[in-house]
Amino acid sequence: EAREALSNLASSSGKWAVVMASGGHFAAAVFPSGKAAGPAAAKPFPHKTLHRYVVRAKAGGRQAAKDATGKKANSAGASLRRHNERALAEDIRRLLQETWREELEGCDRIFVSAPGVHNASTFFSGKDPIFDRGDVRVCRVPFACRRPTLKEACRVKRLLSTLHEVRDHGDGEAQAQAEAAATAGEGERAVDENA
Repeated sequence: EAREALSNLASSSGKWAVVMASGGHFAAAVFPSGKAAGPAAAKPFPHKTLHRYVVRAKAGGRQAAKDATGKKANSAGASLRRHNERALAEDIRRLLQETWREELEGCDRIFVSAPGVHNASTFFSGKDPIFDRGDVRVCRVPFACRRPTLKEACRVKRLLSTLHEVRDHGDGEAQAQAEAAATAGEGERAVDENA
């Protein structure tokens, strides 16, 4: 079953998209995939990054999270952060639903990294959500990601399209070996796109 799933991914002739949002940062990239792309599969086109001031300096955390505790600040900085959160969500919505609509409709897979309720609500909530949770093309990135940047989106795509071989020697070291391979990049083999 796993071999068949890998074969389906490797023979994909469409595109993959990586969409990330966290802490006022947003990055999205569309990658060509499959045999038709050749060496260009590593280069995203289009791609976009956005940033807005939404995290409380020194105290950390988003302004919305602080407001949810019931201690709503009335400072100019708090008002600016609230405005920036709404503006960032609107910029993301406009980009993905209007500007990139055709690009995303042509993707075989859309990988989303949006840790936390607020980030996920940007993509999956509201009157007209950006992504439908029932869409089989939309997948969660199955590992922790760093700050959303173009470089990180490329790293996520590379890790998602890499096969890590882990051998269980019966001594319980398989999990540690898998984690070491994923973080250090050892034992990587690219998915054979000719399979």
